[in-house]
Amino acid sequence: NNWKGAFYSPEHKPTELHLAKMIWKIQCQSWIGDNRISPMDVATTAAYLNKKVWWVKPEKDFTLDSILDKVRQLKDRVGIDYFVIDAWNKLEHKYTDSETKYIGESLDKIAMFCENENVHCFLVVHPTKMRKKKDSDSYEVPTLYDCAGSSNFYNKSDNGITIYRNFADDNKTTEVHI
Repeated sequence: NNWKGAFYSPEHKPTELHLAKMIWKIQCQSWIGDNRISPMDVATTAAYLNKKVWWVKPEKDFTLDSILDKVRQLKDRVGIDYFVIDAWNKLEHKYTDSETKYIGESLDKIAMFCENENVHCFLVVHPTKMRKKKDSDSYEVPTLYDCAGSSNFYNKSDNGITIYRNFADDNKTTEVHI
């Protein structure tokens, strides 16, 4: 839909590597071998992404407030439509009450921010330690209740998607659960 977006993604450093991963995913071609991405395709895709994607890098801290402030600046400056926080565990969390209450309040803050700024948030949250299926080498499919920190990730989400990689079977499948 030609959306513009912003990424807070400290797990994907440096930014050039993250950009290279995006190019690889868009082109569906390898960086090496017979079906490798051509230099022209790299340049064209990078030019497209440079007009559509920005990086959120707060200067002072990595709190939710700092990230939302940077996203607001990008919304005002370039008109982004969405932002990605990847991942929740990479934020600087400061809470004095319970973690569940803090997460609930943070999710409410994100929801209000999105409504006020007319943007969409993709929030990546990792699961707690995954449980193995009984009498099997494979793991159970995690749900939003299995997100590390709080069941509020289930209770307060408008939409939830779980990506499950089954490495135990011979096909090594990836499933998307909504």
